[in-house]
Amino acid sequence: KIYKHREQYERVKNDRKMREVMERAVEFCSFFAYPNGHYAGTVGSRQTLHFYPHGFELLAPELPLAGAVADAMLDGLKNGALVPPAIQDDRYCQYRVPEFLLSYVDYGRRTYAGEQDRPRLPYERAPFEKHFPNGRLFIKKTPRSYFVVNLAKGGVVKQFDLDRKKLIFNDCGVLAELEDGRLATSQWIDKDYRIAVEPPKLEIAGAAHVVPTKTFTPLKFIAFRLAMLAIGWNAWMAYQMKGLIRKLLMTRSARMPLGFERRIEMDGDALKITDTIVLKGVNVRRLLIGDEMPLRYVPQSRYFQPQELDVEGWPAPPEAIACLNRQQRLTVTRTVHDGAIQVEFQ
Repeated sequence: KIYKHREQYERVKNDRKMREVMERAVEFCSFFAYPNGHYAGTVGSRQTLHFYPHGFELLAPELPLAGAVADAMLDGLKNGALVPPAIQDDRYCQYRVPEFLLSYVDYGRRTYAGEQDRPRLPYERAPFEKHFPNGRLFIKKTPRSYFVVNLAKGGVVKQFDLDRKKLIFNDCGVLAELEDGRLATSQWIDKDYRIAVEPPKLEIAGAAHVVPTKTFTPLKFIAFRLAMLAIGWNAWMAYQMKGLIRKLLMTRSARMPLGFERRIEMDGDALKITDTIVLKGVNVRRLLIGDEMPLRYVPQSRYFQPQELDVEGWPAPPEAIACLNRQQRLTVTRTVHDGAIQVEFQ
């Protein structure tokens, strides 16, 4: 928005750096505009599915790729693949509705003459491999498939069939329920994860994290409301309280006595994912590998999307749980081809 009105501001009207940052941002975002019209999701740190189109519309007359991304996401919105304000909590209405209204008002003129001249989105380009080392993201395009992997988040994997424009495989990592009731997951961003990127093989290893599951009892809820009434009127105290709640529910998560190693091997359109789970003096009650699992508590995530019905995970059978608890170690190998999954464990 500043860039739109830059001629009014001496400090930014000739700022080339601002333009370069936006160009890079548009290019980066384009990798997460998926063939089925969805955007981002559990591959991201906040696992949100929202697409904010206004900035793309403002840039469209100057940056053809911005217009192409906006057009693709507009089709996704029309087909129910995004999160419209109608299904969000009413407190988001005040800026989600204006976002779409402003996008309509500032709908940017497209600089390409027609479909033939439209810039190709990453999933439409020639086959490639792309690694973002700082973000620990890996993307691969083949003639028939589009893969997105977030190694920083424990190795979250998505695979799309380009011919059918469909999500055919989705893996949000390991989710285990210990015998004491705690939940452990590999789907957490931890700077200490050990990561190796040597295409076609990707590896990640580390310690699982506890899934925060704070809930209010009636007494705790009354105490919380009284505390907010007592100190919430003070802006500084209110922000301190908000920071504490954010740590408890969203950002802070202790490591668990459960280690994991994940190896992802890509062979053309086929995937081979090998997960090794190592227990450290605890037992597991239930275990799920894969599926769509937005585990971090983020207020604007966890909206149901129809694509979730196209994928499923692997719930470990009783014999696999028994093997894991007895040996304190379990290796699960899944071979994925055309969305069909073959599982072996030992």
